[in-house]
Amino acid sequence: MLLLAGCVKDNSIKTDFTASAEQISKENTDRITYINERISLSESGLLKSAESPENYSYTSAVDIYNTVFDKIIIQASNAAYTVYSGQTVLLPKGLTYSGNITVNDGGRLVVAGNLAGTAVSGAGTIVINPTGVFTGKYVNINPGLKLVNYGEWNVDRNINLDGILENHGIISFDTMNNNSSAHVVNTGKISLSGDLNNNGLIDNMGTFITAGTFNLNSGANLNNACHFEAARMQSNGLTYSTGFLKIDDQLTVNGGSILMLGSHSVTDAGTISLNGKIDGTSGNYAGIVIRNSFQSNRGARITGKIDIRYDTDITRSDPDLLGSRVTFKSVYFPATGCVPQYGTNPANSFTLVANVKAPIDSRGNTLSATSVDIQGDFAYVSYHLHGAEFGGLIEVYDITDPSAPTIVSQYWTENVDFNHLEVDGNKLYATGGQDPDKAHVATAATFTIIDLKNGELPNSLPTFYTLPSYSGDCVHLAGNGNLYLATGNTGGQFITANADNGSIINTRDALTAKYFDSDGNTIVGLQGGSVGLLSVFNENDGLNPVRTIPVGEIKPENGKSVVRLKDGFAYVCEGSSGLMVYDVSDGSGTAIKSFNPQDGDTNGVDVDHGLIYVANGAGGVYVLDKNTFKVYGNYNYDGSANFVRAVDDYIFVANGAGGLKILTRDNP
Repeated sequence: MLLLAGCVKDNSIKTDFTASAEQISKENTDRITYINERISLSESGLLKSAESPENYSYTSAVDIYNTVFDKIIIQASNAAYTVYSGQTVLLPKGLTYSGNITVNDGGRLVVAGNLAGTAVSGAGTIVINPTGVFTGKYVNINPGLKLVNYGEWNVDRNINLDGILENHGIISFDTMNNNSSAHVVNTGKISLSGDLNNNGLIDNMGTFITAGTFNLNSGANLNNACHFEAARMQSNGLTYSTGFLKIDDQLTVNGGSILMLGSHSVTDAGTISLNGKIDGTSGNYAGIVIRNSFQSNRGARITGKIDIRYDTDITRSDPDLLGSRVTFKSVYFPATGCVPQYGTNPANSFTLVANVKAPIDSRGNTLSATSVDIQGDFAYVSYHLHGAEFGGLIEVYDITDPSAPTIVSQYWTENVDFNHLEVDGNKLYATGGQDPDKAHVATAATFTIIDLKNGELPNSLPTFYTLPSYSGDCVHLAGNGNLYLATGNTGGQFITANADNGSIINTRDALTAKYFDSDGNTIVGLQGGSVGLLSVFNENDGLNPVRTIPVGEIKPENGKSVVRLKDGFAYVCEGSSGLMVYDVSDGSGTAIKSFNPQDGDTNGVDVDHGLIYVANGAGGVYVLDKNTFKVYGNYNYDGSANFVRAVDDYIFVANGAGGLKILTRDNP
């Protein structure tokens, strides 16, 4: 006799409404952790990278173990030594050479030990490796000679420069004289205990500090891309600063001298005496901080995009002193790796109200938060179950007390995944996928319309309407009173439906349909994946697009890919390509603005009170200025930001299986 044991698939539909105060209270205790602590946005992800100067190539340190040397200096000596053209010579680690060194044009001396000669000369190249030091009696770099440093050393003497000093390490001198043929390139740190006299060219991509006076003489140039600091500065030449220029005492810009300030640069001076010109170059504003006093003479000018932070009114010796775009204490931009924060961050103060753990259904499955909507005193959250099985939850939060949001009603189901919801008035619309075997339908995509009672879920089962696809991704109520639905990858379609009875009005094939949004009588529908298309509809023309805008491939194809439409601009989440903004009246596909911090996939976006909130996956949530696209900062945490909804300074962030974060903005 043969016995066969098996199991029969359970095709029953299991649902449950929860509105019991006792049971909901337990949900709060188990899942909601009230924090109510102020948080500040991080700016650490906004570092400024130093590039090489224009038309200049850096010389690398030398891998001494994989380089064939023509000669190796093998013993200490104070005799003169010449490196001839075409030769590469090594001064090895642990060896000190005290003789004078000449490196001819085309020759190269690699210093891994101690170069201690009285003088160096020639027209070749000396490379001081990270283990190398220079302790010579005089530091005279002749015309044509190039000294490249990767080491860390100190010379308590003056340096006289006619050639090239390229520094990537840490070095210090007493004073520095840069003659007309001299060129200093710095990506490391140079410190002077005395004055700096410059008649040549300084390209600073690192930190350059002089404790004395910096004399920028006529015909000389300073290009500062990072941190340049002096006790005093006398300028008769040209300065172009895109970084931080700090003058502890007095900055004097003499007649004929120009101080050009790039976007988001900061110049900080105790006193400014202006006889020449300060100009803000095109782009974003530059900032000037005046700590003590300001004076100017006739002919002096401050022009371009300059914002000044000064506690006293500027006395104008010339009525044309200040250009039309000069502002006072009106600009903010965050710190970078080189430049300190300028001004007061208008969006930096938030409160983390609560962390909410993801719910676990009756089968022990952890559900993932997929979307949020906020209306009045309530917030609504949808959940689904990853994988082949189905399961979902719609949850309602009472947010009357900003410091203590509470769950007030729930609808659980083991038959439906909820991928997205939207609330309007007394109706809640939700879409997702249902188990076709249990629902006895041919396709899994579905949506439902729920009549709310005083903002909460009713204690009655909703009706689910079948859609011709595998899964519903988005449901949106447009201004014409119709529902617009996007139904996923397999069998993807754009669909319009009656918002009262769920009947289908129209369908349009739309591979990888992702999302809908509207503003006024304009509606946009997004397709992701390799299609990468934004369709623009008029509410009176059904699903016949006015135009289609190519937005490029959106990866990953199964990402959230939200689009928001505000004031004629579509904010499109393009996954690994970041956030792109398109003018919906322009079908060219050219983004007018973009943002991509490259630390996660851009999944969700919302716009509220002049701020843009970007859910950037593993990168957390970024906050940008809507008008300028300035990045105010980043809220990063252990989790993945998949969806963000911001209404009236309440911010809900859905983190998939990581649950929810509930925040409020403190300074609206």
